[in-house]
Amino acid sequence: MDNLTIIIPFWNGHQHIHKILADIPTDIPVVIVDDHSDELLIVHRANTVVLRPETKRYFTGAVNYALEHTATDVLVLNQDVRLEGTEWLDILDKTRGEYALIGERIKGNHPAFPNGYVHGTFQFMRRDAIEKAGLMDAENYPLWGASALWQWQICRKGFKSLPLPSIPGMRHWHTEASRNKPRYGDSIVTLLQREPQNRDLLIRTPPLVSVIIPCYNYGRYLPDAMASLFGGESSLGLMDGQTFQSFEVLIVDDGSTDDTPAIAERYLDGWNGVRYIRRINGGTSAANNTGIEAALGKYISILSADDMREAWSLNDLVQAAIKNPHHIIYDELTEFGHGSRRKRWPLANYDFEVLLERNMVHAGILFERKAWEEVGGYPEVMKYGREDWAFNVAMGEKGYCGIKIERRGYLYRREQQNRTLTNVDGKWRQRFQIQMAQLFPHLYRGERTMACCGKGGSRSSSPTGVRSMSRNLIPSGVNMVLLEYHGGSVGSVNWGGQGSVPSGRYYRFGANPKDKLKYVEERDVPFFLKQREHGKDLFSRYAIPEPVKAAVKATSGIDTATPKTADPQPVKMDTPVPIDEDLTVKVQRVECPDPGEHTVSEIFRLRLSAEQWQCLREKEIAGKNRLSVLRFSEEHSATVPA
Repeated sequence: MDNLTIIIPFWNGHQHIHKILADIPTDIPVVIVDDHSDELLIVHRANTVVLRPETKRYFTGAVNYALEHTATDVLVLNQDVRLEGTEWLDILDKTRGEYALIGERIKGNHPAFPNGYVHGTFQFMRRDAIEKAGLMDAENYPLWGASALWQWQICRKGFKSLPLPSIPGMRHWHTEASRNKPRYGDSIVTLLQREPQNRDLLIRTPPLVSVIIPCYNYGRYLPDAMASLFGGESSLGLMDGQTFQSFEVLIVDDGSTDDTPAIAERYLDGWNGVRYIRRINGGTSAANNTGIEAALGKYISILSADDMREAWSLNDLVQAAIKNPHHIIYDELTEFGHGSRRKRWPLANYDFEVLLERNMVHAGILFERKAWEEVGGYPEVMKYGREDWAFNVAMGEKGYCGIKIERRGYLYRREQQNRTLTNVDGKWRQRFQIQMAQLFPHLYRGERTMACCGKGGSRSSSPTGVRSMSRNLIPSGVNMVLLEYHGGSVGSVNWGGQGSVPSGRYYRFGANPKDKLKYVEERDVPFFLKQREHGKDLFSRYAIPEPVKAAVKATSGIDTATPKTADPQPVKMDTPVPIDEDLTVKVQRVECPDPGEHTVSEIFRLRLSAEQWQCLREKEIAGKNRLSVLRFSEEHSATVPA
């Protein structure tokens, strides 16, 4: 057969190799890669080359080594097989024009490969597919699983695979030797006995990562997200796809009423590792949990349906996770929209104590699936946003601290479609803080477990913002009621005290956001509810805001409002803010902010240019002259670009 080279990765199979060589027609060239056998392999067959790499490469590395030394189509054969007649050649000759991967189908079924996959015992690989899809993944699948992954690699590039139930004329040596067939060949059994510490690396099947794409009425953005994973045309032009390919994709449709099902259907051919799950509307947390529950990967990565990833993103995340087990991994962000990358979102390094106050970790993280199980999943109580913040805190409490990659891999879309453009006012901010306080009351009281990223024991001193949040939102006892102040006094004043309220306690209220909501003892509530000003009540029991129902018009003109469905209040997907911007203080179009108008905690969260920090520092010296503010502003005036 023309344009065909047979590759045999070899290790300690001296008793079988000469039998298989005798079965191969002598006009077909053979390349044997001796992967550092205990004894030197000597072959006297014509048209045969024996290569011995400088270092041990295992099965996948040996095949790649031979691929780099050949220029034809190849047929990879296991050293233990036997071939009879020429039917195996005939089937290759008839099908190689249509199929780029042909071989014996793996026995049994695998949920990630509904059509089965070709394994390395008999594996035909066409050269044009090798050139376009690349070599097999020897780093993550040195012995087992690389052939399955290569099937995904070529199918994602538009090629076709043909897994056959059996290969005419081919049989395995152990079918002759014993009825009790071992699961692996003799050489694999020996290798596993010698390297038991590497068993998990040597024997595993893709996927290594499950990419969860929660989607609610974002069908129009799915092609962009998928192009960033698999390659193809997108709103940012031609995307290369991920350099790391051992991932499956689970599109979780959270009860969408747009064309999400039809668009997702385009990717469900059974060959590329994409699955689709449709569920009753429940919000981002519920969608994430549904996807992770069905996931097969060791690692989980979240990708919002309207976002994208740079080609290197998954590889960066996975390599960091392998080097840093028991961590969550996140990378830097680039904002994009309307066809172009616009600006970089600088993210802070991970700090659990700061995380309790505001979220510096975006939603597109990567973490071990077992970590999700350990923390009980994404908190579904956070139906209307900040579920990523709560999940990150829960992970940190269990010791899954964050590591940031100093490269921009996550692409965050900003085209007026984000719900976070509507849930950032003071009431929403208070709502999210209250929910966090209710989820983690012990953390906001300063308690830390030994496993916690905030270290073990009880903390008497916390960052200013955490103390403030704890003081304002977490009741110190039982039977506490949250009240909201409606007066117009900008300054905060004390209410209550001896003779006014049964408890005798003072409560500080004011229009300032930090004093607008406070817990008071239930027995003191009647006093506050009687207070009136200009004929209006000054206080009321706090009512949690309803979800935003206003339609948000995308620039494309598509209406993203929630249509009427069986669910009276469908929960709209939240595209998380990269930095928790509604829980930080931002200064816009202010040449020189006045530090006297801000608390220390608020100053620490300002986003200013170096020039503004310098100006603020000078005003602080002339005003309150707080040492912490002076040090902080001096540091930032020297490091933050204008």
